[in-house]
Amino acid sequence: MVYPGRAETILVVDDESLVRNLCTVVLTNAGYEVISAEDGYLALQMCKAASGPVHLALLDVRMPRMSGPELIVELLDCLVPENLDIRFILMSGYADPDMGDPAHRNHRRYSFLRKPFTASVLLDAVRRELELSPTEPRQ
Repeated sequence: MVYPGRAETILVVDDESLVRNLCTVVLTNAGYEVISAEDGYLALQMCKAASGPVHLALLDVRMPRMSGPELIVELLDCLVPENLDIRFILMSGYADPDMGDPAHRNHRRYSFLRKPFTASVLLDAVRRELELSPTEPRQ
């Protein structure tokens, strides 16, 4: 089942422009506001400059210069109070993705999406993550 967006803001970070652009189009067409970045450093700048809260970050696990798990730490360290409830979905096409620090696997706002995925799988994962309470377990 595909759930429409409710104008939540989603940060999409992937160094592959095809994946990043596809996610941006699918999410925008579903009613989400999207901030798109090709790497973690640009994503940090864009989040700091955002006019409102970022509700969810969809991050590639492996990227040059800063991985998805590293970006989670940086985002949580620098975000203003209205962004402290940000949720995360890490995505990867690798069978056994390197998540970096194992502590991130138990992060209360973290879930995983395996590439490749369809538009409906992406939208389901995003809505499911946004609807979970902070204490509910991730899949």
